[in-house]
Amino acid sequence: MASENQPYDLAYYGWLMHLVGAGLWLLLGIYEIYEYFRQSDLLTNPANPASTEGISSDTVFLALVMGILFIILAMMAIIWAVLIRWRVLEPLGRQEYEYAVRNIMMLGALGLLFGFGAGGALLMLSFVRMKDIMRPKPLPKAAPQPTYVAQATPICPTCGNEARFIHTQNRWHCDTCARYL
Repeated sequence: MASENQPYDLAYYGWLMHLVGAGLWLLLGIYEIYEYFRQSDLLTNPANPASTEGISSDTVFLALVMGILFIILAMMAIIWAVLIRWRVLEPLGRQEYEYAVRNIMMLGALGLLFGFGAGGALLMLSFVRMKDIMRPKPLPKAAPQPTYVAQATPICPTCGNEARFIHTQNRWHCDTCARYL
């Protein structure tokens, strides 16, 4: 059974992975744009004309497109991290599991892309753990109480007085006659 804090912890780590993913996407984007400028500079000002044989303008343009795409993915990862914080972590902190569950699947599915896979996977795992917590817990069974059946008090046939029940003997006793019935 999942502890009460486990879904929050998993979602928190998923959120952190989105921030790490944003940084990695940004680094990849910067690297690709750097490659664009480096390769385009080699195309226009080659130090050695033979060194530019493997570089085409399509390759240079692809580096620019990939750099821009990676920077867009970095921005999406940051947006996703904000959404996770707002729509999942804060409700989990308040133990509003139903609200968090409604949002976590959508954020986790696309988080697989923006959070480098691990962010979305941690959100999905948090979803599974939340389902364990939200499942109604069975009520503990109380120990059965001994039942006593109300019985009519018998009358002593010898003296006519009421008898008294002796629990240790599990019998009726007449105190006047000093005998069991």
